[in-house]
Amino acid sequence: MGFIGTLLSGLTGDNQIGNSGVYGAWKAAKQSRTAQVSPNGRYLAFMSKAPLTGYDSHLSGGGECRKAEPGVPACPEVFEYDAETASLQCASCNPTQQRPLGPSNLSLIRPGPPFPQPGNLSADGQGRLFFESQDTLSPRDTNGHIQDVYEWEPNGVGSCKRAAGCVFLISSGHGPNDSMFVDSSDNGNDAFFVSREQLVLADKDDQLDLYDARVGGGIASQGETLNPECQGEACQPAAFVPNDPTPSSSAFSGAGNVNEKQKRKHHKKKHKRHAKKHSHKRAAKTNRGGVK
Repeated sequence: MGFIGTLLSGLTGDNQIGNSGVYGAWKAAKQSRTAQVSPNGRYLAFMSKAPLTGYDSHLSGGGECRKAEPGVPACPEVFEYDAETASLQCASCNPTQQRPLGPSNLSLIRPGPPFPQPGNLSADGQGRLFFESQDTLSPRDTNGHIQDVYEWEPNGVGSCKRAAGCVFLISSGHGPNDSMFVDSSDNGNDAFFVSREQLVLADKDDQLDLYDARVGGGIASQGETLNPECQGEACQPAAFVPNDPTPSSSAFSGAGNVNEKQKRKHHKKKHKRHAKKHSHKRAAKTNRGGVK
């Protein structure tokens, strides 16, 4: 047992999130709790507006970070604690150390009955963490203030070789509408998210669709040419690591899928992700997303 950090209390603290304060870091009800623990007990992921690692999370330009919390300029950030190394890292803090453009958050299914928590923290116990952010944490994220989906990996996991961890963009970072994290596979190789963007040629509308950003790529769209444009982190060889020349092979792509021959050819590129659109629409499309 060890001390991690002091969370904020009170009506605008870390346990009173949302218009009615129903969500929080240490709520008794699992469906209302914005904290997750890996099955092996090593990693803890949670949200806080407190400067637990020294990062200034006050909204860039001043003002309130979220309309639901008047008079609160600090934005919530996503943190991960490693019990084995007794270290705390801010997964969503801007790598440039610039103040955020908006909040970052873990995900809950709302509104509705008590559903299980989405798998923001991968169940394999390696500390991979998926979250949503309205900040621009990657140079590929050009739609500032719009919510995108990100992954954070601790040092030594995947290809990350940075003490503070590495952050990767999963959604395209270009669309005018929010993208929302839905869930991940136990090993973190599949990250499911919802977007209105047409990330593959099979998508002909601007409705919410479910995509799978997966390691190793997906399958070719039936009878269609693959989209040649890169999306997400696929167009750059490294995570967004300022002043760090160490390249990273972890990358994500939201455009195009590969056929089985291509999939075998690129199987060794374990961390290249490609987005695959699921053929069905989500009827309850407003029930996914993070706590605002």
